[in-house]
Amino acid sequence: MKIPANSILKIIGEEGANIKHIRLTFGVDITILRPHEPVGKTASVLMTGDPCKILMARKHIKSILGGRRINTESREHMLLF
Repeated sequence: MKIPANSILKIIGEEGANIKHIRLTFGVDITILRPHEPVGKTASVLMTGDPCKILMARKHIKSILGGRRINTESREHMLLF
């Protein structure tokens, strides 16, 4: 899934608290791929694990972002178990 690049720190949280919470609560592995360009507008979030738990984690991320629009068109992350 894609998130706004300026939202990376919200997903990570203070001292990694949010990303740790996501990993433990939903049982998914989550990696944030930072944008490569200096002015990249989006970052990729790669999640692996049970597809149902990934969907729940995506909803949680959306709530962290305050309902900001995120791109969830790509579903290849759901195939990586």
